[in-house]
Amino acid sequence: MAHEGIYIQLFEGQENEDDELSEGGQNGPVFGPLQFVEVANGRLIKLGTEGDHYELTITLNGFVYYDGLYYGDFSVFFEHQNDSHLARHQGFDQAKAIHP
Repeated sequence: MAHEGIYIQLFEGQENEDDELSEGGQNGPVFGPLQFVEVANGRLIKLGTEGDHYELTITLNGFVYYDGLYYGDFSVFFEHQNDSHLARHQGFDQAKAIHP
């Protein structure tokens, strides 16, 4: 069986993590292709490729922080399962993942 890339998509983004999560937040970026996505201790999402490893923090309020927004949800999928979302694909910038 051929290996496919794994992608992670962030969505339901909002500017303040203290706001109540509501449907209709901003769609976030899609990162990949990755070789793995791992959630560690419920507080860290580890993303990896053959030579690079990245981390997204899950805040105490349960949001994933990236580039100034707090995302209430994320999805992990194989490339062929969600082609329509790949238009939001972008390179991962670890500096944008540092929670203030």
